[in-house]
Amino acid sequence: MAAEMKVPFLGSIPFDPRLVESGDTGQPFTQLHSDTPAAKAFASIVRAVAVPKPAPAQDPPDEPAEPTQKEQTMRIAIPTANGKLAMHFGHCEQFALIDVDPETKQATATESLDSPPHQPGLLPRWLAEHDVNVIIASGMGQRAQALFTESGIEVVVGAPAETPEALAAAYVDSTLKAGENICDH
Repeated sequence: MAAEMKVPFLGSIPFDPRLVESGDTGQPFTQLHSDTPAAKAFASIVRAVAVPKPAPAQDPPDEPAEPTQKEQTMRIAIPTANGKLAMHFGHCEQFALIDVDPETKQATATESLDSPPHQPGLLPRWLAEHDVNVIIASGMGQRAQALFTESGIEVVVGAPAETPEALAAAYVDSTLKAGENICDH
C-alpha cells in the first residue's frame, strides 16, 4: 500500500493483545511493555518519523535567525461554557485560545473557537493544528492527557471555574491553584 501511495513504508507492528488494553486504559504501551517486539517496532517507527534527517552541509548563516512571532508566543487553550472554564473537557461549547508573550507574561491575543464534534482522539490533533502549547482544564481522562502529551501539549488539570483570561494570567504568573482532577475516566 505504501508503494501505491508513493510514501515510505515505515514498518509493521506485530499484534499484541496488551496493545488494545493499553489503548483502552490510556496507559502508554511502549512504556509498560518496552521489551516486547510490538514496542520495539513502535519505537523504530517513531524514530523514523521523529528524528529529523540531517540537512545537507551548507555555510552557517552570518547571524542566528530571529524566532518568528509564533515561536515566541505561548498559546493556551481553555475549554469554555458560558464564558468560564467548562467542567467537562470533551463536551465544551468552545475553546478560548489565548496567546501570551512568555517574556512579558501579557496576553497578546484571544480567540474563541467552536469545539469540533466530540470524537475520541480528535481534540489533541485539532488543538495541535491551532498551535496550542498548554491546555488548562478542570478535569481530563488519563487517555486524553497521554494523547496531548504525545502531541507536545502540556496539560494542567484541576483548575477552578474562572474566566479564560484569569486562568491564563494565573498560569503565566505561576499562581494557578490547580486542585483535584474531577474526571475519573
